[in-house]
Amino acid sequence: MGKNKKSKQSGQNQAKKQKKEEEKKHSHDASCGDDHDHDHNHEQEEEVNEGPQLTPQEKAQQYKDMQLQIYNNFLKDFQDDEKTLLIEPAHHFAEKLRDNEKREKEEFKKVEKILKKDAGEIEELYQNVSAQSSNVNQLKAFRDRIAKTITEITKQQKSNAKQQQICSNQDQLVNKMKSEIQSSMNKKNMLANLCNGLLDKNYDLYMKHEQMLEDEKKQRQGLASQFQEQMSEVTKELEQQKQARGQELKENQEIRSKIQKAITDYKVKEEDYRSKMESHGKIIQEIEKKLKHTIDGSINKTVKEAEQEKTKFQKSCNNVAELSNKINDFMQKFDKIKDEMSENGKKFEHYQMSVETKKLEMQAVETEIQNILLSEQKIHKFMKEGEEEKKRLSAQIDALRNLKDALLVQLNNLEDQQSEKENSANITNSTATE
Repeated sequence: MGKNKKSKQSGQNQAKKQKKEEEKKHSHDASCGDDHDHDHNHEQEEEVNEGPQLTPQEKAQQYKDMQLQIYNNFLKDFQDDEKTLLIEPAHHFAEKLRDNEKREKEEFKKVEKILKKDAGEIEELYQNVSAQSSNVNQLKAFRDRIAKTITEITKQQKSNAKQQQICSNQDQLVNKMKSEIQSSMNKKNMLANLCNGLLDKNYDLYMKHEQMLEDEKKQRQGLASQFQEQMSEVTKELEQQKQARGQELKENQEIRSKIQKAITDYKVKEEDYRSKMESHGKIIQEIEKKLKHTIDGSINKTVKEAEQEKTKFQKSCNNVAELSNKINDFMQKFDKIKDEMSENGKKFEHYQMSVETKKLEMQAVETEIQNILLSEQKIHKFMKEGEEEKKRLSAQIDALRNLKDALLVQLNNLEDQQSEKENSANITNSTATE
């Protein structure tokens, strides 16, 4: 009995250690389940960004499979505990029954030996009595021996009745333990149904959440397409303005070419006028020479007329010089305007390119900000759901642990009662044999 108790206690301690390790592992999986899920969810998002996009149904199914794996691990631990609860009492009571049967066989063998011995002694006494019927001492010994045999038979019957009572008590305890195990199994089934209901509800909520995210994604895509259309319209307007400015530049070039042509024509006319004036001066000089020789009296008059003509010529020359200076100033101003227009065109092209690059950079930054905000919202929401699920699972785990502890306490109480009954039975047997 002592060896059986020690082996049973060592087996129970090993089973308890294994259960604690499994519970720690399971609690770590349950506590890290949604953090994983998320940190896991973040890894899944990276994989999704790298690979093909998942539909909301596929994402919800993936989340459901993950939660179902956690639930199956928990259920497996509970089933292992259930098996240990079913196996340990059955093994214990089977050992008790084997010990009782062995004890009964030994007692029956002892009784058979005693009966055979008493039968031999009684037969011998009977033969002696029949041979010497006058011996009173032998008759007394024969009577005492028969009385002793009867008392031993009654003691053995009482011990057998006690043993049968112990067996009936053991059967009652076994039935009680089976009923308690059945009630715990019913509770387990109820908790399993509750977990399945919660899992289905969680799947529906996750499905709605993914559908909402898909709708938001479609709306964002619509807004992005609308923004792209507006940007295309703006670029078209800028192209039209660029074409208009190019047309204006072309017209300015044509005007400049016309002005240059007019200037060249004016220069040609000026050269013709100068040549004419030179020829006219030569004619005047010849006339002066002729008049100087022919008309000395009219020299002063002709000189005055010549001086008048000379002053007129000088005035006309001065006018031509002023006009040429004005034309040169106008050409310089036109060149400055042309340079400024070319610089403005280059600045406009550079500005347009910088505006387009800034727009593209703004679009990239806005998309990155939107992706970051969406991922942050997903992470916060998923962490919140994970914390709620963790609280639910921890509450269920605590309830099942309390149930398991209560069953272990009941089992230990039953074992203590059984050991006390065995000790009392051994004490009574020892006193009876004495």
